[in-house]
Amino acid sequence: MKKSKLVIVSLLFVVASSFMLLDVQSHTPSNVTLSYDYGTQTLEVTVSHSVSDPNTHYIEQIQIWKNDVSHTIKTYTSQSSASQHVDSFNIDAAHGRCSKSYCNM
Repeated sequence: MKKSKLVIVSLLFVVASSFMLLDVQSHTPSNVTLSYDYGTQTLEVTVSHSVSDPNTHYIEQIQIWKNDVSHTIKTYTSQSSASQHVDSFNIDAAHGRCSKSYCNM
């Protein structure tokens, strides 16, 4: 009886240890490109972020600032492709105004 308990405990230890050794890494996006169309008042945000599975490793949030005020915060549960994430935002803007965009993994 003691020997079987020892074997079970040892197996549980090995299984638990293997889960702790999994290589879980995240990395930052390599580039963020903003493109604005004055005709349609649309800001397109392209985040270059290469991943193996866009359903489990993705850009979590994009935040758009207009004139130093948070304008839009959008949260995601997946990435649009394995190489990048692209989204468009309707923002009225005039020439010379400042916009900022942040992305969060």
